[in-house]
Amino acid sequence: MGYISYQEAERLFEVWPMLQRIKQSTATELQLLETTSIDEWVYTLSIGNKSLDGLPHQKSSTSSTERVAMNYKDFIDKNIIESREDIKIEIVLLYLVDEKLKIAYDGLTQLQQKILKLFYWQKKTWAEILSQLADEEEYISKHQAQTQRKEAIQKMAITARITEKVYTDVMKIIDRGVGKK
Repeated sequence: MGYISYQEAERLFEVWPMLQRIKQSTATELQLLETTSIDEWVYTLSIGNKSLDGLPHQKSSTSSTERVAMNYKDFIDKNIIESREDIKIEIVLLYLVDEKLKIAYDGLTQLQQKILKLFYWQKKTWAEILSQLADEEEYISKHQAQTQRKEAIQKMAITARITEKVYTDVMKIIDRGVGKK
């Protein structure tokens, strides 16, 4: 079982804020599925060209009302179960990676945390980073800042112990969340 590399840890750190938002959104989606009644599912499915994701879809030759009336119980049970299971798997992966990143990030020095936030999330240049650090009475060179960034990401990759498979699965979720294929 292989663990993520420096480059993969760097990419995960970059998208970490989005990962957290997707995690919250997915948890909300699961909560909705858990609290939606069968009557609401039947109504939503019998509307015709509206699916549960809220997007219009092509109508079939059999009217949706007939289809739902004939098979609604099996259809709904299957949809609810499949949706819940898919979402639960996503939530577990997102929570796992989020918690591992938190643990790894908490193990960094305050200086390393500041540099990573400024560089990856605020997209500051090295001159801007050094200026902001100087404003906070942290005086380091560009080379020292770059070394701190590199050491921090390496430490996160080692500490987080995220497998390559988990990384790939989480990145698919994130890419799907931002509309990439």
